[in-house]
Amino acid sequence: MNLKNIRKQPWVQILIPGLIMAVFAAILILAADTCYSKGYSGPALDESKADIVISVASFDDEYDDTIIAIFKYMTESAFGYTVEVVETTDDKAKELMEDGILHVILAASQPDTQSWFKSAVLSGTILDAGPTYRTDDFSYNALVNLKLKTLAPDLFETVNNMEIDYEYLKETHDWYHGSDMVHALPLYEDGVRSAVYYFWNFNFESTWKAWMAWAPAERIRQSTERFTGLRYPELYLGIEYDLDRFGRNSD
Repeated sequence: MNLKNIRKQPWVQILIPGLIMAVFAAILILAADTCYSKGYSGPALDESKADIVISVASFDDEYDDTIIAIFKYMTESAFGYTVEVVETTDDKAKELMEDGILHVILAASQPDTQSWFKSAVLSGTILDAGPTYRTDDFSYNALVNLKLKTLAPDLFETVNNMEIDYEYLKETHDWYHGSDMVHALPLYEDGVRSAVYYFWNFNFESTWKAWMAWAPAERIRQSTERFTGLRYPELYLGIEYDLDRFGRNSD
């Protein structure tokens, strides 16, 4: 059988286009892998910011641990600051904020904290930063110490824009607490899993990307890029991460 006859064989006419498509696909994969390996190409994270400690309160809001985990991951991954989680009570939080010990209280406005929340804002040194999240019945607003504007101006602006959609917050919270993972640490320490779930699954222009400038948002996108399957808990057992980095100063 000569070459001309071989070319006319049906199996050859199917095989050759298939090989061409396979080579083309391999080129595309190689190009994508090359682009991904280059990673984030924006302004480098200022490593000196890790010496700046941002303190955030932890108390008994229903979603407290989840919103702190989101805030902590964002602050450290996108902006490079270090977050210290301060466990406190409703009564003590206002005093700690006024003394400058606390910089942020997420969801500080609760149905039973309205009195001291308004009093804190009237002090003139504490800002109502708007809703951390809101339901149909109530707006759970954050408090921010005005010192944060000087200490971390980029984060200060982001906190004032930060509103977590309630449905996304609830899904993230329920996913973490309903999973089969062993929760050996408080969520705000072990919470990189829930934070990555949130940032990965709700990566929309109208959600967390709207809180901040492009560069920090891109850092978050890159830091979560390697995690897959988070919407399917049965395919996901956990995330490897630097516990010393994420869990430090959280006592």
